[in-house]
Amino acid sequence: MSPAVNMLENAVVTKKLHHGGNPPLTWMAQNAVVTFDPAKNRKLDKSKSIGRIDGAVALAMGLAIASRQQAFDPATPAAMIG
Repeated sequence: MSPAVNMLENAVVTKKLHHGGNPPLTWMAQNAVVTFDPAKNRKLDKSKSIGRIDGAVALAMGLAIASRQQAFDPATPAAMIG
C-alpha cells in the first residue's frame, strides 16, 4: 500500500488530482490518516481515521494500478474523477 499512498499524496501535493469537487471523496480524504505498519510501510489506517476512508483507499489503489500501464505519464494529471 505504501507506493499507492505515495502516489496519492504526490498527486494531491502537486495539484494533479482533479475530482470535480466530489463531496464524499473530499470528506473521505479529510478523514484519512496515514500510519506505518511494522515493516515501516505507509498505509491509510481505517482504525485511526475519524470517519469512512473507503473512497480514498480505492483512489490510491486505482492510481497504483494506473501507474503500471505503459501509457501512464506521471507528468500529467493523475486522475480525473467526477
